[in-house]
Amino acid sequence: MDALMLRFSRFFIKHRLVNLVLIGGATIFFAYHALQLQVFSQFIDLLPRNHPFIQIYEKYNRQFGSANVVVAAIVVNDPHGNIYDERVLEKVYAFTDQIDKVEGVDHGQVVSMTAVTVRDTAIDQSGIIRSNQVVGEEAIALLEAQFFTRRSFERAKRRGETPPATLAAFTGFVKNRKAAIEPDLKPESKLSQDAAAGNEKAIAELADVRRENAELEFLLLRLGELPDTYRLDGDNLRGPDGTLLPKAMMASLPDRIHQNKQVYGRFVSIDDTAAMVTAGFLESRLDYQKIFTEIHALKTELEKDGLVTVHLTGQPILVGWTFYYKWEIVLILSLSLGILLVMLTLIYSPESLHGNYSVEASLIVVSVQLFVFGLMTLWSMRAIGVFVRKPLI
Repeated sequence: MDALMLRFSRFFIKHRLVNLVLIGGATIFFAYHALQLQVFSQFIDLLPRNHPFIQIYEKYNRQFGSANVVVAAIVVNDPHGNIYDERVLEKVYAFTDQIDKVEGVDHGQVVSMTAVTVRDTAIDQSGIIRSNQVVGEEAIALLEAQFFTRRSFERAKRRGETPPATLAAFTGFVKNRKAAIEPDLKPESKLSQDAAAGNEKAIAELADVRRENAELEFLLLRLGELPDTYRLDGDNLRGPDGTLLPKAMMASLPDRIHQNKQVYGRFVSIDDTAAMVTAGFLESRLDYQKIFTEIHALKTELEKDGLVTVHLTGQPILVGWTFYYKWEIVLILSLSLGILLVMLTLIYSPESLHGNYSVEASLIVVSVQLFVFGLMTLWSMRAIGVFVRKPLI
């Protein structure tokens, strides 16, 4: 065996240039195909699919809720304040509405005090069962108009434009903006064609244009429904009472909330200082990084004026933090690798080898070993790409 290894070593050294070219070419080939390998985690595939508990979960999770749920607590910062403030209600509505637009969300599992699915059911004197949204359809429409008005003002300022000061002029301003961006949504537009070609920047820009166009359409609908007594005060809509929501409506809201056991103590805290929003996500369409990015951007937007603090939790948020700190994780792994290199060098130091090698030779030995391990890993990834047709779990 020793003679065979010696002959192989001499042959390898004699033809080292040819061998180096062959190994280098194979490594480049494997590296290219390793980059094509998709590695991601799909939650449902991490579960033992043959287990009866998991089979029951897969059968009924749409009815009873997904395991991937984001829970948001919108807490009033003012120690003497509560959620019965139209500015706070606007933020609760905004979070509920916007998280319902995050890719992969299960629309039937988005629940909060402003969700259309949360109802206040009662029987009137005629014995007829009536079901109304707990906050009220009129209040929801006004909150929607206010939120999209505020967003329209912010977008205009980012473009360097000054929105009009009157409600009638602002309505015309919104119509003009919608007419200006609609050509970009046509299939023959340059933006649409660049997005279809796979341009990442164009894809993101087109998604923003679509979102803005949809919001402007809803805003025009809500502005058209406003009574003539409403006016524009900066980016705030004001009614005859000087507020967005009529004072009588706001005065009756606490009683309606407290009498609804589905909401009070669950989606509204006992002390009325916080509101909860929950949203379930479909396992088949999970993109943890995208979900985390969009929800965290919404959190930042709502916290900007300091009125509320948004606390987030749930499996998509916890996994999203891992992606958020990925470069810190890479740094920790790099430092660990560096420490390992130093430790191996010390192990192969002249003192531990009775002076047979120099420090430089020890470092070369360790570096060669790590290089060989790296090549083995790279080649193995290519082998996985050949034999495993499904994305890695």
